Amino acid sequence: MFYPDKRGGMKVRHSLISTTFLCVVALFLPGCGKGEVTIKGKLLRDGKPIQVDGSTYVTVMFAAEPQGKSFAATFDHKTSQYEVRLPPGKYRSIVHVMDGTTQAPPPPGKGGTKVYEFTANQELDLEVP
Repeated sequence: MFYPDKRGGMKVRHSLISTTFLCVVALFLPGCGKGEVTIKGKLLRDGKPIQVDGSTYVTVMFAAEPQGKSFAATFDHKTSQYEVRLPPGKYRSIVHVMDGTTQAPPPPGKGGTKVYEFTANQELDLEVP
């Protein structure tokens, strides 16, 4: 908002210091807190990347422990690679490949047996039963 000053010109109501402070806060606010880590790797069966076509339904999830939010990974059918971004912490991996020979996927939060602790970006290959 503007208002006239004594010389007949216009002044900006907000001061330069306030504006600068807000800009600095806006720049550093996203860096506050725990941030995110990127976890990526391949899905393996018997130690080799799984072979799936584009019609195969593949789910890769990481569920926060204990009983927290789940994060879905992206999956590339051609390379058998997945990637997920999530906050640091402990997670149960849940992998389900539905290729016509398997049953329906497990309910949310179920199906994974191993728990991992992620504190930094890392690569993690997951074995598919």
